[in-house]
Amino acid sequence: MKKIFFAELIACCLLTLPTSAFASSTLTGKELLDYCEVALDIHDNNLGRVQVENEFLQGTRAGFCEGYLQAIDQAHGKHCLPDHNERLANIAIVVTYLKKHTRQLNMPASSLVLKSYEYYFHC
Repeated sequence: MKKIFFAELIACCLLTLPTSAFASSTLTGKELLDYCEVALDIHDNNLGRVQVENEFLQGTRAGFCEGYLQAIDQAHGKHCLPDHNERLANIAIVVTYLKKHTRQLNMPASSLVLKSYEYYFHC
């Protein structure tokens, strides 16, 4: 009797969880834009936008942006980036592209990064 009760209780709990708890989420352009704007602000010594988050969270967001772009670059063989291109320039390119193409912000961030490189480097 107790086993059946606990099994039903667990089943009810699992049924009430949102489906997003089981699905893997894909980073969107909107989320990447938020992270990369913070990265640009940090490299600009916060002279651009005023930051309300503590330094740890700012660093985490900036590091996520930089790591994400580096992973895309490595996965796609630097795609069409010039050899002398710097990390901060890549971030600025992606942020500028995302701000100009706001209707695409719900798309996967990985494809938007590649689109931004193709847009700015004409490749």
